[in-house]
Amino acid sequence: MLLDQALKKMLSTDNMNKRNGNMYITKFMELVNTHLKEQHTVSFYADRLCITPNYLNEITNMVLNTNAKQYIQDKIMDEAKRLLLYSNSSIAEIAFKLNFSMVAYFVRLFRKCTGSTPLVYRKEHKP
Repeated sequence: MLLDQALKKMLSTDNMNKRNGNMYITKFMELVNTHLKEQHTVSFYADRLCITPNYLNEITNMVLNTNAKQYIQDKIMDEAKRLLLYSNSSIAEIAFKLNFSMVAYFVRLFRKCTGSTPLVYRKEHKP
């Protein structure tokens, strides 16, 4: 009897944690979409959600199967690809639009994430 009550409490707490995690993830994703071009740090988004960066990473791992930093980075790279394909902005302009202080860092990160430089990506994929 006591074991059943403890199990029920644990399961209800687990469900509540998952609901809260999903709520935080939804808000996190909205914040990333809104602030993507200005903010790249997990701590910025965690502060906005009033949670710790570690907890944000924990729930993104649980819900999205990736950590918060990787999610932010993936979204930045998605936006970089979009700008490369659908704008005439230079690589430097795109880097600065995405709040990279150094073009070289943007190029290095883009290559790490996509396997090619921004210029090669643009040439190979531009419609």
